[in-house]
Amino acid sequence: MKRSAGRRPTMADEIYQTLRADIIRLAIKPGDTLSEAEIAKRFDVSRQPVREAFIQLSDDRFLKIRPQRPTVVEPISERAVLNAQFIREAIEVAVIAQAALVWNARAKTELADCIAAQKDAAQADDREAFHAADEHFHQIIAEHAGYPFAWDAVDQHKAQMDRVRYLTLGFATRYTIAEHEAIASALSQNDADASVAAMRLHLGKIKDHLSGLRAAHAHFFEDDQPALSKAG
Repeated sequence: MKRSAGRRPTMADEIYQTLRADIIRLAIKPGDTLSEAEIAKRFDVSRQPVREAFIQLSDDRFLKIRPQRPTVVEPISERAVLNAQFIREAIEVAVIAQAALVWNARAKTELADCIAAQKDAAQADDREAFHAADEHFHQIIAEHAGYPFAWDAVDQHKAQMDRVRYLTLGFATRYTIAEHEAIASALSQNDADASVAAMRLHLGKIKDHLSGLRAAHAHFFEDDQPALSKAG
């Protein structure tokens, strides 16, 4: 749950973060129903913090709350995924262009360690660890660029992408690692143009995967395919 700086997390925050993670990793799937009473029992709390967490998840477009009807996990919106990808690419491309100018040995080591953690997670087929290392990879770049809050903005906007990203973990981990290695190599040479190109390629891959994922998991997706404009 979004908190103001310095405020201690509440039980509603904890419930929100836990359910959000479950929805992203598809432990709670699109179309599943959630009960305030059952979630309150799970966390051994009253319904009030659960209700607050549900409202925040609804604001994130993860839950559909309807009076006198079950609360349902929203399907994946392809339109929302593409909008989130556009925003994420715009921010991260700007960030990496700055990062390349100041990349140093410490940053290189941190990114190498992160890639090593991804390889270990892929070898163990630990998708949660792989996803966490993926997040950390991009966060490291923002921090060393001097724009840590840029990652906060990305994290806020990319929520609708994350379920799709989780779906790709069954087949795309080796490609992700290779793309991260290409990004790390360009940064280590302080080559801003190559870094930007590698990041654009990496973040654009989700658009290539969408149609196949939609065909394989049609029941997860909303019927809202955008009409893509054609050049010329």
